[in-house]
Amino acid sequence: MPDKPASLPTTCFTCTRLNPTTFRICEDDQWDQLPFVYAKIYDSPALLVLIDTGCGGAARDDRVSLKSLREFIETYPVEANGWEPLNARDHEGKAKREYLIICTHCHYDHIGGIAQFTDTPSTRVVSSSLSPSFITSDLPTTSLCRFVGMPTPTYTVSHWATDNESLTHNDHPLDLHILHTPGHTPDSLAIWDSRERCLFVGDTLYERAPITFSKEGDIVQYMASLERLLSFLGTENKDCDAGLPRARAACGHETDAADGEEIVGAAIERVWEILDGHAFLEDSFTEREEIYDRWGAARLTVLAPRRLVDDARRHFKTGGAAS
Repeated sequence: MPDKPASLPTTCFTCTRLNPTTFRICEDDQWDQLPFVYAKIYDSPALLVLIDTGCGGAARDDRVSLKSLREFIETYPVEANGWEPLNARDHEGKAKREYLIICTHCHYDHIGGIAQFTDTPSTRVVSSSLSPSFITSDLPTTSLCRFVGMPTPTYTVSHWATDNESLTHNDHPLDLHILHTPGHTPDSLAIWDSRERCLFVGDTLYERAPITFSKEGDIVQYMASLERLLSFLGTENKDCDAGLPRARAACGHETDAADGEEIVGAAIERVWEILDGHAFLEDSFTEREEIYDRWGAARLTVLAPRRLVDDARRHFKTGGAAS
C-alpha cells in the first residue's frame, strides 16, 4: 500500500468508502447543494460506474486548485482506497477503467460534471426511458441550470434504461437494476445494487435538507414511487432470514447508508402528514411564478409548489390511487 502523500492539492471533493466496491464523493459547491456522487469500481470488466456527477466543480471556495471531478477521480490519492486514486491513469495518461454514468435525474447538481467524461468515446450515459423529452426538449430549464447561472452541460444519452432493466457492460452483468421512480422529476430513477444490497435513490428522499419538488414534479407519482420502493425493499429484506444484511438506501444528499425500508416508510408517512394537513407549515415564498411551501421537521423536511400539493390532495380526496 502506498504511503500517505506528504502534501495534497486543495479540492472541493471529499471521498469516503460506502461499501467494499463503492465510494461516496461529496462536492462542496457554490450553491450549497453538497451533492453525493457514487463511484462503483469493477475489475472485470475494467469499469467505473458513476451515479450522478455533481455540480461540475463550481466550488464554494474558488481558491481550491482541484475542481474537476474527473481529475479528482483519476489523480487524487484517496485514503479510503489505500492512498490510490479511484481510477488511476496508466503510463500514457489514460484512465485504467472505462466510465458508465447513470443519471438519477437531470437537475444541475447531478449532471454538472457529466461533460468531463463524455469527451471520451467509450463513456456511456444512462438515463430513464420514462420521459426522454424532459431531458432533450429544454434542458437549460428542466435541469434548473438557467435559474442558478450554471452553463448547461452538453451530453448525449447512450442508453435509455427501461423499468426493471438489469444493466450490462460489454455483455458483462453489473448486478445493477433500474427502477423508474418519477415524482421528484419525470425522469427520476433508482438503482438497486444487488451485490452490495444498496438502493441508490437520487433526490427521491434524504434527511435534514429539504426534499424539494420543482414545478415539473408530481406528488401523486411520487407517492406511487415510494410505495413501489417500499414493496421492493420489503421483498429484498425477506432474504435477511438467509443471513443477508438489510437493504440500505444511498441518497443524493445528506444520507448515504440508511435502512432503506425504514426511511422510505418514514417519507411516505411524512408526505401523508402534509397532504392530510397535519404537518407544521414553516414558511412560504414565490419562485418561478409558483408559491412554494416548506414543511419543517428535524428529519424529513419537504419543499414543494403549493399547486402540486393541492393537486395531490384533490386526487386522493376523490379516491384516486397513486399512479
